[in-house]
Amino acid sequence: VGRRLGLSEAELDAIHQRVMARSGAVFRQLGVENMAWLRTLVCEGPALLGWVGIGRVEPFNDREQRLLQALTPSLQRRLTVETRLRESGLMTTALEVAMEALGRAAWVVSSSGRVVHANSAGKVRLERGEPELVEQLKRGAQGIPCSGPLTLTPLRTPGLPAHYLAIDTGTASSAAARVHALSARWSLTQRESEVLTHIVQGETNKTIASRLGCAERTVEVHVTHLLSKAQVESRSALIARFFQTS
Repeated sequence: VGRRLGLSEAELDAIHQRVMARSGAVFRQLGVENMAWLRTLVCEGPALLGWVGIGRVEPFNDREQRLLQALTPSLQRRLTVETRLRESGLMTTALEVAMEALGRAAWVVSSSGRVVHANSAGKVRLERGEPELVEQLKRGAQGIPCSGPLTLTPLRTPGLPAHYLAIDTGTASSAAARVHALSARWSLTQRESEVLTHIVQGETNKTIASRLGCAERTVEVHVTHLLSKAQVESRSALIARFFQTS
């Protein structure tokens, strides 16, 4: 440890003494300074998954130490599963953000054609009740070639049947016409129209500022005006409202 941290043996010993002194003070405050401890650190590679242990007045014998040692692999598997479950929530959030950033209608579809998830623009299309779109999603998920601008990409996850990412590429081609129509409807300035064009393409304020040659704070002001004029409260709602225009 000392070599990895670039510490000499004396420096490492001094740190150890300080840690022991502080932990001893905490133990004394809790009234457990004379207790025996049986504990293990459960790790996955360099990552600490958890600290598991027990303290009592009587010393632990060899059998109890071997028992904890035998249980440690099971504890590691359990904590690893819990970590993966938490990470799956993160991946769900990442998928939602990525699909919103596409700037066009998109859906995750099961092999049976069931829509598992849709971004804001995709939800608007489904809420319109477009039977042709629903049929295209089902046919595409079953491997039947789709007509029109709909593209499907397989999503393969171990332990799950095939799913597909469906994207309506035609929404991008009509974006300019939609921006023109909404600029008049919402009384947008030329700059606000330009910012709206980039927002529906999934670009961040920083990227928009770079493209337009202005400060990021200026873009934030334009976005605030856009939300107000479109009567929505969020960026995703603005994108949904944009694609809702017929």
